[in-house]
Amino acid sequence: MRKFLTISILSAFLIAASVAIAAVPNFTMYGFSNVVASIIIQPDQNAVLTLGNASINIPEGAFGNVPVKFELLTATPTSWQKYVPSNQKVLYAFAFKVTDLTTGALIGKFSKPVIFYFSSSEITSQAQYLDTTPSFEVSKNPIPPKIDLIGQIGTLSHPIAGAPVGWLVTVPE
Repeated sequence: MRKFLTISILSAFLIAASVAIAAVPNFTMYGFSNVVASIIIQPDQNAVLTLGNASINIPEGAFGNVPVKFELLTATPTSWQKYVPSNQKVLYAFAFKVTDLTTGALIGKFSKPVIFYFSSSEITSQAQYLDTTPSFEVSKNPIPPKIDLIGQIGTLSHPIAGAPVGWLVTVPE
């Protein structure tokens, strides 16, 4: 009886752990198949990942006390165009995949937010920052982006506290 109880408790724990891990989507399977940049980050390390018009500032301790593999995933903007309102144009489509290198689990919530920046001559005060889900639903992020307009270039920035969704940067067409 005791052995059965131990096995039952262990099984319940493993099921709960696998559900928790499964709750963090791997966006390479949900519209963001291109891994365009990857970096190994130690817990005591700051990092800046820049690729083209996009940049991500990652503060020290953003993922707790574990080393991670941080991947920037993208999709072609046209592949997401059909999911946004017809009066919006997708400029950038991206997601993150953050893997705990000690356990192999995906990390969905960050200890400190990373900051995303996107600069373009097409960014105006009307630019939007949208969330995407694994079921390809799109909605406005509840926190409006910060938009800085300097000369001909606009920069949209937004803090990101986790990776349970993907994101789109759009502008009016």
